[in-house]
Amino acid sequence: MKFSLRVMLQVIGCFSLIPADADVDIKGYLDTYQSIGLREPHRFMGSRTRIRLEGDFSLGDAWAFGSINAVYNHVLEQETGINLREAYVGWAADCFDLKAGNQIIIWGHSEGLYVTDNISPKDYSEALARDFDDMRIPVTAFRGRVLLGMFTGEFVWLPVFTPAVVPYRQKGISGDQDENPWAIPIDAALPAGKSPLPAKKLENSEIGVKLSLSASALDIAFSGLYTWDDIPVMHLSDAGIYPRYHRLAIWGIDAGIPIGIMVIRCEAALRLNDFFATRSGEQKSKTGVVGLAALDLSPGNDWNLSMQVHDTYITEYNSSFVAPHHDAYATLRISKELFRNTLTLSSMLFYGFDKNDSYCRISSKYALNDAISISAGVDLFDGKNGTFGQYAQNDAGFIECRYDF
Repeated sequence: MKFSLRVMLQVIGCFSLIPADADVDIKGYLDTYQSIGLREPHRFMGSRTRIRLEGDFSLGDAWAFGSINAVYNHVLEQETGINLREAYVGWAADCFDLKAGNQIIIWGHSEGLYVTDNISPKDYSEALARDFDDMRIPVTAFRGRVLLGMFTGEFVWLPVFTPAVVPYRQKGISGDQDENPWAIPIDAALPAGKSPLPAKKLENSEIGVKLSLSASALDIAFSGLYTWDDIPVMHLSDAGIYPRYHRLAIWGIDAGIPIGIMVIRCEAALRLNDFFATRSGEQKSKTGVVGLAALDLSPGNDWNLSMQVHDTYITEYNSSFVAPHHDAYATLRISKELFRNTLTLSSMLFYGFDKNDSYCRISSKYALNDAISISAGVDLFDGKNGTFGQYAQNDAGFIECRYDF
């Protein structure tokens, strides 16, 4: 159970610093998500209840934002507790703004397949069974933007590295992921007492820059990020397998072009010092090229359609690599709103071309009123291995209820 008195004191301290004449907006929601496996033994695949509180505070050109989660998780007990999610302060002038603190930073426009969106890491505790927004992890960052009409320049500095959350289960060793049906089994881990995380030093900080143009006929951005791999690379040693994080430089471009009822989206990134596994178990550093092409359609009558194709290309490729020369994925999302937009039917499909595996979420969401909504659906996995095939036994039905206040 994760209950932090330090977090509560931080929250109380933040509220005590709010000036009496500040504009304050407090809101939040209560939601519960329950997912049961469709295969024997019909275990809980997810079971959590959460209260989220969010506060916006503004005073002139300055503002602050904070959000807190109080969670009870029946399956992942280590997530039960109260934790501070986002907490940052900001200041804006005519042509620039600044933000500092725990915040979620999103680059690019892809959905579920990430190309230039590499600042806020992801939480894979329940694989893709969580909403994309809930998978994002806040980072401690200083973020500044210069706003010059259609042009925007952005600078990001992360003094402390924040890794992605990947649920590894060590074979033959008891741990807090034993009951997690989404945990990935590994043969061995880092020796006790050592951490693979980069030391908290200035030279280990991360920096990024982005230049954007936003016009009626085109949105385009160029970005550069000097960062760390969010997910550790598994290296061989005499004791087995141990994780290491590596420096990574990413140069990216993303663009969106609206044409009538459709929007064309494109993203590409050059990843320097990316590591790929070989059949002998070694890891080799190569340059990876990642690209995405997408088409969003709004044909009318409350129909929406989105298609994406994502590919990772390894330069200087040879047959010793486990991954294919082109590792391609595709997504298809279809949604339809009914009954005066109170009922939304949707389906999202992910397909991996190399392993012929897939994941599909079919769901419906009904809004009883502006505050209460109920969602239900199924998560279906197919394949013998691969990103989605490894969860072929995790087919599940779910229901989610939410109350906004």
